[in-house]
Amino acid sequence: MRLLRGCARALLYSLQTLLALQLVLYLLFKGFEREHFLQALPAQIEPAGLILIDGMSDFREGCGVAVWRLSEATAASVQQHGFGYLQLAQQARGYAESYYSYGPWQATPLAEAQSMDGWLPLGCADAPEALQEQIMRGAQGMQGYYSEKREGVLLVLPRERLIVFAYDG
Repeated sequence: MRLLRGCARALLYSLQTLLALQLVLYLLFKGFEREHFLQALPAQIEPAGLILIDGMSDFREGCGVAVWRLSEATAASVQQHGFGYLQLAQQARGYAESYYSYGPWQATPLAEAQSMDGWLPLGCADAPEALQEQIMRGAQGMQGYYSEKREGVLLVLPRERLIVFAYDG
């Protein structure tokens, strides 16, 4: 009986240790993921807070979105200067590689084909419906801007105060 209790305690301790390790690894991954997507934004586009990071991936490829609240200062600058403010926002703040270079900025609305359900890989993310609708309204409106990069799109919606980084690849 004493041996059985000792084994049960050892098993319980092992399970607690395993769960704690899983939690630590999960939190480390989430911290890395958040920092990775932040570093993919150009320095001129300043977020005020993270709203959502979600997507799907397998061993090599993935799709999803990272959504931030756009800072008041950046929103005001984009609304006031538009392309003039964004023209320098063509390289990720944390990555010098050409993979993280953005193309010329364009004004919304997006083309019909781009604004269907598959655009912005929103279908790959478990985003709240209200947030998806807000993003799609902004993308189809006349007061936002977007820039494309290889396997990604960056959408800045100053009126909604949203930054949307979408990736597929």
